[in-house]
Amino acid sequence: MSNLHATDTAVVTRVDALPSVQRSDWPLWLTVDEAAALLRVHVSTVYEMVSRKELPAKRIGRTIRIDRDALFL
Repeated sequence: MSNLHATDTAVVTRVDALPSVQRSDWPLWLTVDEAAALLRVHVSTVYEMVSRKELPAKRIGRTIRIDRDALFL
């Protein structure tokens, strides 16, 4: 199993563990803080995942936004 696949599986597992989270409850593009809260990881972990291309993200000005749908597979 590749590291990327293992990470994807870990992300899905963490999100699936959240009982009342609905995709429509969150904006389409999440801040790093929001993504970290959903994944229950530190914000630095989200930044690392983005830099390794494990989470789809876009830079908007000086901020990074994470694709909400990537967290709700």
